[in-house]
Amino acid sequence: MYLDVASKSMMILVLLLLNSLPSRGEPSLSREYPEAADYKEVEYLTQNISTYEEKVVIEHQLLYCPRQSLCKGLARLQLSSNSSNNYASCCDQCSCSYDALPDEHCPNIDISITSTSKTCIYPQYKVFGQTNLTVKHSYYMVADCATDFKDSDIINKCTSDQRHVDLFDIELFVPVAPINKTIVYKNIFCAFCNHENESNIQSWNAYVFCNNGTPFIKTPSSHKELLQEVQSFEKCNIRFSHGNRDFEKCNWGKYTRCNQTGYWTNYNMTVDHACNNYTSLYMGKYRNVFCYMCNTDKQPKMGCTNDDFMEDSGSAIFGAFTGLIRLTKHVAVADVDQCGHNKIYDTNEDVCRQVICPSYYQYNQKNNSCEAIFSDMSNQMYEIYYRAIISDNTCITQSCYIQYASAVEFAIKERIQSDLTGLVQCERSITEWFSDGLTQRNSSNVIVIIKITFAKLHSHDHVEYLKTLAALNEVIIRYKDSSVTVNLNITSSMELEFDRTIDRLQG
Repeated sequence: MYLDVASKSMMILVLLLLNSLPSRGEPSLSREYPEAADYKEVEYLTQNISTYEEKVVIEHQLLYCPRQSLCKGLARLQLSSNSSNNYASCCDQCSCSYDALPDEHCPNIDISITSTSKTCIYPQYKVFGQTNLTVKHSYYMVADCATDFKDSDIINKCTSDQRHVDLFDIELFVPVAPINKTIVYKNIFCAFCNHENESNIQSWNAYVFCNNGTPFIKTPSSHKELLQEVQSFEKCNIRFSHGNRDFEKCNWGKYTRCNQTGYWTNYNMTVDHACNNYTSLYMGKYRNVFCYMCNTDKQPKMGCTNDDFMEDSGSAIFGAFTGLIRLTKHVAVADVDQCGHNKIYDTNEDVCRQVICPSYYQYNQKNNSCEAIFSDMSNQMYEIYYRAIISDNTCITQSCYIQYASAVEFAIKERIQSDLTGLVQCERSITEWFSDGLTQRNSSNVIVIIKITFAKLHSHDHVEYLKTLAALNEVIIRYKDSSVTVNLNITSSMELEFDRTIDRLQG
């Protein structure tokens, strides 16, 4: 089949016209922003609503969502216009069905809420607006308590915004699910206040992921410190994963409460309440037009283009650091506790003492032990300082020290490559050599400190890596045609800096 030039031009024109039309399965709108006729029509439709807050909410819904009708037959007329512009509705339809969840109803439905309510939650620590590292799907979760449950502290930890209770308590953020049910609870406290048996509860996995490697300024030694570090960096977040279990997804938008973005400067109670209490997805990202109003500094639109529905980029890039957080079993703390968090009671001195654990470890009060924060990691950089002593009466020149240290460094790298599978790269090592500070530089006893840095891209057992690196206490080198065993021990960058000030060899 052959087309002449005119036919081809006509086909291209038709395709361009088709692509310019809204693709949301509804008639197009002729204008982007409301005009005087729109305000007049909305005022007429809401003139009999006596309650101020209800009137404001319905006015805004009708004004900015003219194609979506409300309950009780309340709907806009289709006003004519001479404009040739075509815009799509910015809004999705809300529900007037009594079978729908209360939070998915239109704002003017007349129904009482008596049952335990579900909400739609993205399983992540930091919300949209705080970071562009986010998860793809949100899930229905129970975020309320049974009416016969009376413990006010647990009720508060279930029903309140976690960020207002304790921003750095990870238990408030980790979703949980009964092993033999498809229901999901917002956190362990929501499970408790709905009479779930703790032994039947399974926590979702928690992963830290950062797009710029490991950015922690302070190496965390507790879940609290870890959350503080994640909160400090825009390119880090924590996502919660349920593995292969099948839970019901939902979509109330990425912005479901006010000021997630920090753009809202003038608080308004009516706007805040409306954002939290009904669902008519706006621009595909905001729960309703009020959530748009309190998360942007822009005027709401009545008609939208495809650009308004563009998704924010939010996935982790290749090479991003990830770590599987080792979650501890929830333990109910007695009302009277001798010592607080991360402390142990000293029976000899009758005082509480702070327990200090190594980096990436935290104190488990129940087990009275330091336990790893992460069970698995990927894209993790490791930096180790090994300290060796050269004891050779014939090695008294700088050239000799360099040869000796290079042989030790090469032997260490070979051992690491052999003991830790899947090693991706070793950076160029830094080797320093010093006397021990007690003898002259022509002494047979010379300290060598070797810094080894390498990256492990794939998922691995972080604890086993640390144990293996720490267990490397000797290497065998070839020096002057003979085998020499060199003893090693782990040191630190602080000792390296300290040793630089002690009788440094100038050559």
